[in-house]
Amino acid sequence: MKKFSKIFTFVLLLSSIVLPFIPIVATAQEEEEPIIFRVAASALPGDWDPAISDGYNVVYGSYFFYACEYPWAGNAYYFAGLANKTKEEEWKPILTTSWDTEFRDEEPNAAGFNSTGGRLSITHTLREGVKFHDGSNWNATVMKWNIDRLYIITGNLTGDGDQRNLPNLWDDEDAWAPYYSESFNMSEYDDTFAGYIIGNDTHYPGVTADANGVVSNPNPYGLDASGAKILYAPFDKFPIIREVQIVESKPSGGKVKVIYNRWNTYGGPGGLWTPQISYAAYHKNYTAQGIYGYENGVKDDKNPTIVDHLIGTGPYKFVVHSETASPAGGHMLKNEDYWNKTALEADGWFDVDRREVVNFPTGQLGKDSQNTAILTHAIDYCYDSMYMPVDYDAVMANPNIDYIEDYPSEYMTQITLNCINETWWMDIEGWRTTSLPDDYPSDKAPAGGIPRALREAMSYAFDYDKMINTVLDGRAVRGGRVVGDGSVFYNESVPMAEYDLKYAREILLTTEEDNYTLTPTAFNYNFSELCADRGLTASSTDAEWQNVADSDDPIFVLDFYWDDAHEDLKNVLQESLANIGVALKDPTGATNKVPTIIWDTVRTYWLLTFDGSHSIWSAHAWVMDYNYPRSIPEGWVHANYYEPPSYLEDNYFPEWNFGFCYDDDINYWIDVMYMSDPHRKLEVISKIANKECNELYSMIWCYQAKGGACLWKDWEALMTTNRLGERTFYWGGAPSTHLLRYVGLPEEPPLIPGNPLIITLTISAISMLGIIYALMRKKKLS
Repeated sequence: MKKFSKIFTFVLLLSSIVLPFIPIVATAQEEEEPIIFRVAASALPGDWDPAISDGYNVVYGSYFFYACEYPWAGNAYYFAGLANKTKEEEWKPILTTSWDTEFRDEEPNAAGFNSTGGRLSITHTLREGVKFHDGSNWNATVMKWNIDRLYIITGNLTGDGDQRNLPNLWDDEDAWAPYYSESFNMSEYDDTFAGYIIGNDTHYPGVTADANGVVSNPNPYGLDASGAKILYAPFDKFPIIREVQIVESKPSGGKVKVIYNRWNTYGGPGGLWTPQISYAAYHKNYTAQGIYGYENGVKDDKNPTIVDHLIGTGPYKFVVHSETASPAGGHMLKNEDYWNKTALEADGWFDVDRREVVNFPTGQLGKDSQNTAILTHAIDYCYDSMYMPVDYDAVMANPNIDYIEDYPSEYMTQITLNCINETWWMDIEGWRTTSLPDDYPSDKAPAGGIPRALREAMSYAFDYDKMINTVLDGRAVRGGRVVGDGSVFYNESVPMAEYDLKYAREILLTTEEDNYTLTPTAFNYNFSELCADRGLTASSTDAEWQNVADSDDPIFVLDFYWDDAHEDLKNVLQESLANIGVALKDPTGATNKVPTIIWDTVRTYWLLTFDGSHSIWSAHAWVMDYNYPRSIPEGWVHANYYEPPSYLEDNYFPEWNFGFCYDDDINYWIDVMYMSDPHRKLEVISKIANKECNELYSMIWCYQAKGGACLWKDWEALMTTNRLGERTFYWGGAPSTHLLRYVGLPEEPPLIPGNPLIITLTISAISMLGIIYALMRKKKLS
């Protein structure tokens, strides 16, 4: 009863001091209660279906991967083929037990170099005895259907699809044409609509195929008011996976062969590495359309039937998530029929009966609430991230909290600098500024490209040391170099801009004309003359440069955008730019501070105005956090740097090259990257990083936040070591909590170790409500 007594005393104390209006009723129960494990989250809800999900919501991140399992997963020390590791060391079997890979021949391509490391097919042997939460079997038919539906939906092959994830599964034929070889040639998709082969399988209600099993969109083009075709179907594109064949059909288990179109140098692109959902539960209504929403028993917008959610094979069953609950959150229950239950329980790694999620709001209130909750043991686990940081010193001072250091964040905080005036875009600038619909007048504003000399100067003027060591208290690394510190393709020998104010000023003082700018004339800046006109020389003091920035006539006025999460970075940027005579257009944030997350604002730039008064084309710069998966970064390298076909001519779905930093060399290296084994991939990614960091200067690489997992020591997690020899969670290398053992604490800790009680009691009434809720429903009694 010791644990219950202390909790009960704290609740009474808290209610009497802070919330006297809340009645507290607690009765000691001698019987055993379920073992509850409570985790923190901080994200908006959203669709979880991998065919349509953006992957950045609380349902996808906090429930999906515990309910639905991968066929296989990369190990915590995954080397992406760069080390001489066996397949057992590289990959971890989950729903499949083994796999055989058929490699393409190394052969010369049309571009004049050899294509290497390509996989033509992978044949998986499926685990027997695996059942979904609804009792149906996992087998070859189910695995094939899980992959097929991704292409049917994202390609809109029946007219009922959703193409938001089309770029993840369909490749541009034109982009690969220069690299065709004897065995790799996708020219059959040139100037045609690309269907998808589903073979002779008859288990697809509402999906019709031709005699060859190819599913095609019944209306692939569509016409706009002028009669021009609208390419909302995958025209001139090919599916990354060509076909999924059932090699051995069994009621449970079996064999599946996945055949690739792409020159695939990994094991899982194109949907093979996707958590599996129940065929029995979803195939009737959701083969050709996405599963929308997340609340059980609620009819979605696309289908009049009641939707059951998150029916997978995983160790926990999804029950509910509610944003209207107090606090917001939900829970899952232990899957008593889990296929691996007996083995896990024999080793003590499956103790949790009920997995609860507390969804803290974003912003300072949420940060304070989560921090209080982890320090008081109201939650058992949270992740220390750049968006939701914990009080690191207080956590480290608590002997009963285990802090598991993680790699630097995969999200690299950088400032995107608009390079649009150096690209083909300027050839159509006149058309854009005069011909766009009047509904979007801001989109007609002149393109806001920054001269390259100024981009370079800004990169050297930014005070990285102050940002990392003072503002972030050392809880970050510099990172950058395109893929980021922690990536298997990170090359620290590639130089990049460091804080050097003298050099930054020298660039402006000596650049008579920005020779890199192309058209129009308005983008040509004689920075040497601009500095001289303002009386600036190499011997000018800091104050004199800053006075120019604060005057009515600075060297340049930067139209910069940020959000609440990056306010501190904006302040450092403003101070840094003042040291080279540059000002921010709106330093107070009256117009340029976006009210939502900057990523949500910027990524709609092709469809909406940037902020109501500007489009992304006319803004000079904006802060963003780019994600680059540590082991397989190619997709994001491609999306953030590749030059797509003209949006106006060929491509309804552009890449995410927000800075318009198009470059022929980088386009070529990205293509080589896709056609190469991991060792050459490292070489070309290093070339991309070198040109971006030392010639284009399209981004100011600010930092990568340090992070880690906070786990109370009454829990023991199955751990392994990552490739750097550091502790990490066993399950796929992610900071996940699948495999846990409840061991209890030797004694109860103070309420908030290292912090006076009065601080705890004055954080906020809302924070306390969440903690009281959690404490009154704590896990099993001691």
